Amino acid sequence: MSDKVEKFSKMRRIMLMMSAASFLTWQVPMMDKSERLAEETAGWAGLVSVAGFAVWILILVYLVGPWSRLSLKRDVNAALNDELVRANRGRAYTVGYIAMMLTAATVFALTLFEPVKGVEAAHLVLVVGVVAPMFCFAALERS
Repeated sequence: MSDKVEKFSKMRRIMLMMSAASFLTWQVPMMDKSERLAEETAGWAGLVSVAGFAVWILILVYLVGPWSRLSLKRDVNAALNDELVRANRGRAYTVGYIAMMLTAATVFALTLFEPVKGVEAAHLVLVVGVVAPMFCFAALERS
């Protein structure tokens, strides 16, 4: 059984990392600053963004879908959600919150030197708040 648990745990880590990377691939080209930097390759930026969105949705459907848990027995499912996993999830949420606060503080400091639109700041804070916990949880689960 431990081989099966390790296999599913590794798959969860890989899927979380792929999900975070595809979310970044989807969101970064839509940010105003990166749009101005990539004006000459606007077609490619849009295509990359749509591809990131498609991969993110496919991973999300796979992770949330009912068929993803059909093959798991009750004891395997319990092993994948033990105390260590719940503690790692809590740490990942904490890291996400801290990352969001640091991003907001950085954007606030940046506004002292250059004007930043509220939409840009909110977009950046939300993207960091989604991606940081995913990468952190995957890293914590690896060790």
